[in-house]
Amino acid sequence: MNNEEPLRYWNNQEFGVIELAGPDSLDFLQRLTSQEFRNFKEGHHINGAVLTPTSQVIAFFLASYHQEKIYLLTPGKEAAGRLFNFLEKMHFAEDFTLKDVSQDFHHVVTFNGDTKELPGLSFEMRDLRILSFGSQKEKDEFVNSLKGVSEGNSQELDFIKALQGFPKWGLDFTEKNLVLEGPFDDFVSRNKGCYPGQEVVERVHTYGNVAKKLTWLNSSTENLLTLKPGDKIIAGDLEVGTVTSILPNAEKSQAVVTALVRKPHYKPETQVTVNGKALTVKPIPHSFQIEE
Repeated sequence: MNNEEPLRYWNNQEFGVIELAGPDSLDFLQRLTSQEFRNFKEGHHINGAVLTPTSQVIAFFLASYHQEKIYLLTPGKEAAGRLFNFLEKMHFAEDFTLKDVSQDFHHVVTFNGDTKELPGLSFEMRDLRILSFGSQKEKDEFVNSLKGVSEGNSQELDFIKALQGFPKWGLDFTEKNLVLEGPFDDFVSRNKGCYPGQEVVERVHTYGNVAKKLTWLNSSTENLLTLKPGDKIIAGDLEVGTVTSILPNAEKSQAVVTALVRKPHYKPETQVTVNGKALTVKPIPHSFQIEE
């Protein structure tokens, strides 16, 4: 995080929140999620996922340990429902309680600035931080304390999320995708025991056999804002993928273009064309790069 830049914030952001409390909660998450929870302690943050046996994504989450309770924050209420249903289905005799507490929290997203002393329950989303308050009053008091700080708009936040390497759920990435088809290598621990989807994840790391992958498409000369989701990507005489989203910045002077590209054409610096425009394949930050 670049603390030299001024703090920016977005108010009234909606997220789903799942609470686990009890002595068996850590072991339960260790067994069922893609992340390492054995050393999870007060103040720790983890990005993770729950996967199908074939490593397709059921839901992503950001985890925080706070006052002997673990909170799993999801991108939205729909994802919270999928996550809760999965965990409830797998919860048998373990000694912990599982609750959907989404309605109990009010959220603000911040970016840049010195966030060490920010209040509320905190979740780190790479260089973004989500502050979750237990009451509307607490959240409003924090927002009112940000004197001289302008609130960002939703388009700006979408652009920053894209630059941080977070594809847009439903456009770029869905429950049909394997987790390592996206830039989620840091959501998966390779230093833990078995969990649903691990065998496929390890096979990808070992053999590099992922058929398609999310990438960025870039150009220093072409106008990317004229592209649209669904545009076909061409390499030579072959159709090798599809544009999934175009997210412009607030000034509409640049855009993040995300695409799903087939192997081997997702290799960084591959030259492709879209609607006659010459573009270059670029890796999304945090994405697992497969050795050819």
